Amino acid sequence: ITTFFNTTMFSRTRIRAMTIRWDIVPVHFIERQTFEDPWQPSEFSKRLVGPDSNHSALVAEYESRVVGYVVYRLASNEISIRRLAVDEDHRRRGIGTSLIFGIVELNKASRESMSIIVDEYDIPAQLFLRKCGFKWDYTLPGKYMGTDRDKYRLVRAIAENVRNGMSPVAMGIANQFTNPIQ
Repeated sequence: ITTFFNTTMFSRTRIRAMTIRWDIVPVHFIERQTFEDPWQPSEFSKRLVGPDSNHSALVAEYESRVVGYVVYRLASNEISIRRLAVDEDHRRRGIGTSLIFGIVELNKASRESMSIIVDEYDIPAQLFLRKCGFKWDYTLPGKYMGTDRDKYRLVRAIAENVRNGMSPVAMGIANQFTNPIQ
């Protein structure tokens, strides 16, 4: 297993590629903790493994335990984040931010932007993503999504020189990714 980065908040936290075989149980636990409509393990496998897969995933480990993950889809010039979650006991410690900037570092040479869809009532997620440099792009009406709630599409540039609008904490974490661990 290759370690991509250590985070600044925990010297024992690392960001690495997700493996279905070893990570699906803790990832699915966090998934059920976080989402009203959790993916089943088979959904992760379908998106991450196989000939038609165009998704990638990273996990955050703290003391050899998976405490967060992100699943994202690679498109021609954009990354679409499909799932991002951190274990309840490890939130607000920079792990989610580290996962976002792990994606940025791995894809800054080949993609221009990343996007994510969030529920209109998920204010903590909106505030977190704003801290990471995401901005509102457009609203998906609830009728379109088959629910009674609207969703917001948020976007963020990936380019190395586009870090305006990020908080000082997010900037510090982003700057740590200029020196990945070998």
